[in-house]
Amino acid sequence: MDRTRFPLRLKALLGLLLVLLPTVGVAAYFYLASMDKLQRLALDNLTLVAESFEAQIYQFLRDTEDHTRSFAADRVIRGELARMKTIGLPSSPSFDAYLRTQKVPIVPEFVDVTLVAPDGTVLASAGAWTPGRSIAASPCFAAAVSGDVLAQTAAPGAAGTRPLCAGVPVTAQATSELLGYLVATVRLSSLSDVLSGRAALQDGAPTIVAHRRGFLRAFLVDDQRQIIADAGENGAVGTRSDTAPVAACRDSGREVAGFFAGHSGAEAAVATMCFRHLGWTLVVEQDKNVALAPLAAVSHGALVVAVVVGLALAGLFLLLVLQIVRPVRRLAAAAAAVGRGQLDVALPEHNQDEIGTLGRAFADMLRRLRERTTERDRAEDELRWLSATIDQTAACVLITDRDGVVRYANPSCERLTGYSRDELLGHSPSLLASGETPRSVYEDLWATILAGRTWRGELQNRTKTGQVLWVRTVITPVTDDQGRPTRFLAVEEDVTELVRERERLERTATHDELTGVLNRTALLDGLGRLLAPTAGSQPSGALLILDLDDFKAINETQGHGLGDRTLRQLAALLLEATRDLAAPQNARTGPAPAPLVGRLGGDEFAAYLPGVTGEAAATACDRLRRVAETMHERDPDLPALTASAGIALAPEHGHSAPELMSKADTALFRAKESGRSRCHVYRPEDRDLERAHSRVEWRRRIRLALDEDRFFPWFQPILDLHDGSIRHYEALARMRDEKGAVLAPGAFMEVAERFGLVRDIDKAIARKTMLLQARLARQGLRLTFDMNLSGKDLGDDELLDFLRAAIAETGAEPDCLVFEITETAAVHRLDQAARFIDALKALGCRFSLDDFGVGFGSFLYLRELKVDFLKIDGAFVRKLADSSQDRLFVRAMADVARGMGIRTVAEFVETERTVEILREVGVDFAQGYHIAKPAPDVLPNAHAPARRGSARPGSPL
Repeated sequence: MDRTRFPLRLKALLGLLLVLLPTVGVAAYFYLASMDKLQRLALDNLTLVAESFEAQIYQFLRDTEDHTRSFAADRVIRGELARMKTIGLPSSPSFDAYLRTQKVPIVPEFVDVTLVAPDGTVLASAGAWTPGRSIAASPCFAAAVSGDVLAQTAAPGAAGTRPLCAGVPVTAQATSELLGYLVATVRLSSLSDVLSGRAALQDGAPTIVAHRRGFLRAFLVDDQRQIIADAGENGAVGTRSDTAPVAACRDSGREVAGFFAGHSGAEAAVATMCFRHLGWTLVVEQDKNVALAPLAAVSHGALVVAVVVGLALAGLFLLLVLQIVRPVRRLAAAAAAVGRGQLDVALPEHNQDEIGTLGRAFADMLRRLRERTTERDRAEDELRWLSATIDQTAACVLITDRDGVVRYANPSCERLTGYSRDELLGHSPSLLASGETPRSVYEDLWATILAGRTWRGELQNRTKTGQVLWVRTVITPVTDDQGRPTRFLAVEEDVTELVRERERLERTATHDELTGVLNRTALLDGLGRLLAPTAGSQPSGALLILDLDDFKAINETQGHGLGDRTLRQLAALLLEATRDLAAPQNARTGPAPAPLVGRLGGDEFAAYLPGVTGEAAATACDRLRRVAETMHERDPDLPALTASAGIALAPEHGHSAPELMSKADTALFRAKESGRSRCHVYRPEDRDLERAHSRVEWRRRIRLALDEDRFFPWFQPILDLHDGSIRHYEALARMRDEKGAVLAPGAFMEVAERFGLVRDIDKAIARKTMLLQARLARQGLRLTFDMNLSGKDLGDDELLDFLRAAIAETGAEPDCLVFEITETAAVHRLDQAARFIDALKALGCRFSLDDFGVGFGSFLYLRELKVDFLKIDGAFVRKLADSSQDRLFVRAMADVARGMGIRTVAEFVETERTVEILREVGVDFAQGYHIAKPAPDVLPNAHAPARRGSARPGSPL
């Protein structure tokens, strides 16, 4: 059976094709290149034409702007506008005639010249707009106000298209005072003259006259896809053009040059130019057949070449078949007979050409086949397969002799270690050792593999460049017939990232992520181990809890970045100082354990000094406290701070970690109560203080106050800097204690946040504020109230449901409720904050971003948060009168916020001078003790102006 898949004739044909392929390929390449070049040339020429038209249109628009500005500088027009503004009289008929006869005829393109008051009222007109009519909503007036100058009118003109208009402000020559605006209406037919070349011919300038070349079309499409100007005489003006090039320019501002369906529907070469400020598209078209006419000649030549090449190929193929293929086929038939076992077949060995040589080679091969052994072929195949498999495996594979000298290394070892195969061969794998792996590991490794067993483990190596490399290694002995190792096969897998992640997780579980010292849990565990009795004796030592005084003010005024940097510096200094404070070695018990340093939370650190007692503990405490207070001297960028510390001694004050922690915490409280910036050693008389002022006790008091409804809002007014009215208040939380005293948030808010009670406080304040807003609204006093939400509340669906229900239940007006969150909380929980804000804004509520500017890098987040107000942090406001830099920052915040439609509120306003500066830089509202202090009720007549001017009607804020 003939099993030939690829006949020799086919191979001969393929050979000829391969010989001729370069020639055909070059011909095809030049043909395609010519086609591509001609197409590009046609489109480039069309683009040049379009750019020429574009330049003429831009010149026309610039001339229109110049004429309009020239009219606006006219002394008569300025005088008439000044007169109308001064005495409040409308224009006289003679002035309208002046515009109609003296100004409009000057510029043939102008249809009308209209003078408009700053509020959009028509004062005088040479055309259709009558005096007294308001055109404030007109795009022409908007262009004049914004400085864009040019725009299209909203209503279509006589030709069905919207005319072009140009508007500029008119100012007093001496004072630059705004007197009004001048709006000129321009004939769009003038643009058709520009495209057709008639306008340029009138001026004597060279131009491209599109309509004289019937195969070239040029027209201008506005932002509503309506043709507003045409170079030809085919009446396209007023019709729509919905082609893809027009859509590309209109939707994405992208200019194109290519082949598309043209305005008439037929395929054409098209080039467009975009006038983005007006939304116009200039389209230049040419019939595709006309544009690509030179391609016909190229195609004809290519066809002739193809016919010639085809005939040559056929003749050469016939020659190969007759002279080579037929003799070879006879030789193939003989070889097939040999393959079927006919070993006595006669091979064509007598030919004196290459075919005869091939026949003799077949005969020799037959003799060699008889001599080969099948077993050896199989062994060689298996060896090649095994070698290829090892070479391609991803793991590093090393084979050493019994002495550990590398005899084989696959390519993966080169990639993993950085050493080439030549550098590895002949050396010991110790070349890769880092020196960090314990010697005992290598001793166990050699004992295992020399005993004929497999060793598994992780080794720390180094690459050629010195980088640490962790490898998971399996070493298997290769034994002889007697079971003795003769080779060792090592397979190594890179697990460096896995080991580093494991170490990071282990460290995270025991160390504070910010400062690197022990976290609270690890500190308590270590303290418990050090306090455990040994050999019947109770260990001694001193536990110190150190707290920075007024650290919260740093985060609030200078930013959390500086606060975090301060905490990291303090932790490093405490670690250094405690090493110097370690107890000296005892001759009987040996060296004391190493001190422990940990962060309990916030700005609270704890240090345990084993073996340090009595006055030595007080001295050590004072030294650690002074270390914190001298940080500013070491690094002037850090704030100057004081620190307080409490000390508890073991075993005098406790035998366990919780006992010492409680006593040291009480001592810290006593130190702060005694005036701060001091150390206090726990004393027995502090027990009552421990019970009364512990955080657990405060949690109980807060919980009881919530249960007994003793949280209520106080209100601080916010001044409207535009008209001096007060219609907006911030609701601030207050707590009434068991004796009736009113406590500010500083007394309870930190504990409430720590124990998760702040959300219930927010609910209580929000509900009572909503009830007050609804009650005042029913009395005819419509005020807006600002309520604070904790950063921990963002993303809390339960709180969101409560606020929705409270608004519905109390009857409060949602647009009079402003919820306030801090900048840092919003940035740290951006996605949650954005969803929370969107949910409440859907009800009509508004949002304010508090403490804005602390990092002065959060403008990027405003697009995501969609807030209504920004509260500029008080750190920028307090010294506004003395700091030009602060004024610059506040002005920048106000300008950016205004551009995004967000209003600004300045906090901590304490002087009248600050109020004046805030008005000058464009801030909208002011809040602080200079305006008013927080009070239990809103101020009487709060809706009346508080400083100057009269209250504005409308919404409160």
